Amino acid sequence: MKQLKINVVIFLLLLLQGLHSEDKKVYQDDPKILAILNKLGDSSSARLPKNLKQNEYLRKGKRTNDYSMKMLYNPDTQGGLYVGGNHNNNRRNDCYEYHLGSNSWNALFPADGGDHYFLKSFIMYGIRELNQQVKKGKPFNMETFRGLSRLNKTPKTLKLFDEKVIPWWKKNVVIKDGMFQTSKGGPIMPSHTWDGVCYDQTNKQLIWTSGGQGSNPAPLHALINNTTKDEVYKKLNPKYSPMWIFSPGTKKWSRDIRPDKKPYPKFRGMGQSVTYIHDLKIILWYVAVDNVSPGAYDMWKFDCVKKTWKQLKPNGGKSIRQLSVKDKLAPRGEGVLRYSTKTKKLVAFQGANVYAYDVGANVWAKICEDKRIDAHDAKVAIDYDSKNDVFIYSRRKIKGELVRFAVFSLEQKKWLTPTITGPALPKPKWSELKGYYHPVHNVLVRHGNQDIWVYRYKK
Repeated sequence: MKQLKINVVIFLLLLLQGLHSEDKKVYQDDPKILAILNKLGDSSSARLPKNLKQNEYLRKGKRTNDYSMKMLYNPDTQGGLYVGGNHNNNRRNDCYEYHLGSNSWNALFPADGGDHYFLKSFIMYGIRELNQQVKKGKPFNMETFRGLSRLNKTPKTLKLFDEKVIPWWKKNVVIKDGMFQTSKGGPIMPSHTWDGVCYDQTNKQLIWTSGGQGSNPAPLHALINNTTKDEVYKKLNPKYSPMWIFSPGTKKWSRDIRPDKKPYPKFRGMGQSVTYIHDLKIILWYVAVDNVSPGAYDMWKFDCVKKTWKQLKPNGGKSIRQLSVKDKLAPRGEGVLRYSTKTKKLVAFQGANVYAYDVGANVWAKICEDKRIDAHDAKVAIDYDSKNDVFIYSRRKIKGELVRFAVFSLEQKKWLTPTITGPALPKPKWSELKGYYHPVHNVLVRHGNQDIWVYRYKK
C-alpha cells in the first residue's frame, strides 16, 4: 500500500512536470522557417513567406503605429511583444506577439472596444474648450458641452457624439479597482509608446511609462453619466501613476501605484525612454523634452527585485538638463536608447549623435556624430545584437545623404554600412519598420509592408 502511494505521488509529479514543460512551449516552430534562418550567413537577409494557416489579419501582422516602433523580446516565449496607439486613428489597447520560429502573429489581448480614435476630438479638445467656458462662468454640464463650437462646427460632429461616443462609452468604460478601464480591463484611447516601453524579465511584465491612457477620461465620464467631476474622482485611486503594465502570462493590463513615501518618478513628458537591463535586473528611465511645461528632464533607476526607484544625478551630480542642453553629453528627447550587455553601457541614438551612459560609473559621454544617421523614435528602429555587441539601425525612408540601414560598432565608435546579401530592407509607406533582435536565432526581425524581413550580421 505504501509503495502504491509513492508511485501515485511520482506519477502526479511527472504529470505536473509534463504540463509545466508543455506550458513553456507556447508556440511550435515551423521546420521550413528554421531552415531559412539556419541558412543565413554573415550580413545576409531573407523575407519569410506568409503564414497561410492564419487568418488574413494575423497573416499581415499587427499594424505598426506611428511613434511606436519598438517591439520587445520575451525570452519566456521567444516572441516579440508589441503595443501602442496612433496619433489619430488606430488607437487600440491590444497587445500582440510575433513568434519567429512559427512565423505567427498572436493576439494576447484583442482590442477591447475596437479603435478608440473617434473619442479624441471629444475627450481632449472638447473638454479643453469646455474648461475655457467654465472659467468664463458657464456651468460644467452637458448643455454647455453640446453648445461648444467644436461640437457644432459640422452637423456630423454632434451626431457622432450622440450616436457613437455616448453609447460606446456607456458600453465600454468602467471604473474598477479605482481606475478607468475598458470592460475587459484595458486602457482607454492609448497614445504612442515613443521609446517608453520595455519588458521586465524579472517580473515578467511589459512596462509602458507614457501614453497608455491618452487623456483624462474623468470629465467626459461625468458628463455622459450626468454626475459631477468630484463624484467621479472620489471613485479613483489617486496613487495610480501614468504607467500601464501588461502581463503576457495572465494576458491582463494593470496600473502601477506610487509608493507612499519612497521616491518615485513623475513620468512627465512625451518622448520618454525606458530600458530593461537584464544582467543587472534594473530598469533605466530617461526623459529630456520640452513638449510639456515646464520641460521634463530626469533620469531614474528601478530595482526590479527590491521594486524601488532611485533618482540618478550623473557626471558628478549634474542635472539631465545641464548634461543634454548645455554640455551636450547626453541625448535630448525622442531618441532611441539600447543597452550593451558586453560593456554595460546604455547607448543613446538621437539625430546624428550617439551617446553612451556607463551604468557602473554613472557617467554620460558623447561618442560619435555622423550626418548620415538621423535617429528618432518615430522614424527608425534600432536594436542591440547581443551576439556581436553592435546596434542595427533601419529607417523607414531617407532623403539627402541619409542611409536606411547601418550598424553601429561600440568598440570602434563608428557607423558601418555593410552590404546585404539577400532581399533589401522593405520600404514601408509610413512607419512600418517595427522589430526586435532575436538572441536565440541571432537575427534582426523587421516587420514592414506586411512582410517579415530577417537579417543576420555575423554568425
